[in-house]
Amino acid sequence: MTLLAGLFFLVSAGGFVVMYWKVPMKEDDPVPPETMLYIAGGVGVVGLLMSLAGWWTGGLVKRGRAVAYLIYPHALVLFQEETPIIVPWNEITALLSPQYLGDYRITTRDGRTFPVSHGVKDYDNLISTVVARVMEEVVSPAKKALDEGRTVTFGPFGVSRDAIFYKGKTLAWDQVAAMQVQLGRGGRRLRIRASGSLLPWCWADLDSIPNGVFFYAVLRHVCPPRLLS
Repeated sequence: MTLLAGLFFLVSAGGFVVMYWKVPMKEDDPVPPETMLYIAGGVGVVGLLMSLAGWWTGGLVKRGRAVAYLIYPHALVLFQEETPIIVPWNEITALLSPQYLGDYRITTRDGRTFPVSHGVKDYDNLISTVVARVMEEVVSPAKKALDEGRTVTFGPFGVSRDAIFYKGKTLAWDQVAAMQVQLGRGGRRLRIRASGSLLPWCWADLDSIPNGVFFYAVLRHVCPPRLLS
């Protein structure tokens, strides 16, 4: 009914425009002819809004799938159209940061990717739990590998107890003058400056790499204490 009413108002608006062009007005009429166009515009806006409301509420728009989550000690359960998908925490290998106000995503060992939709109720608790649990699965093994003298990789980065690597470049920790994560509209960016240089050795977008949100925590585990601030 709302849709039909909106269409009626749109047709009426068209009728007012036809009257403006076709119906002669008296020269001494105190109401200017342009008033008919103002009325047509107002009626047309009301008709358009009612039509859109009827289109939406009537189910004529294909809507996104309903998503819900349950948090358990050993797994995250995702419901898409009431179908449960069990994702054990220890099967999650990466947390992907949102791009352009999108959703965080998680990836699993078998290559599946699932969104962490920010449109659900109590999203803050959901994403904080996901970040904390995935961090346990990613950062703890990385720290253990570093303690054992191995090199760990995060996208284009490599990290060891002696140096940091980025796109084929190597910088020993004792040659790092400054290191910080800069937060802004563009997301998280890691800025590293080498000793004796005014230009950044690297200025990289952490949100563009898997587990970039955890990378700084790994760096802090091996970098010199003087860089921690």
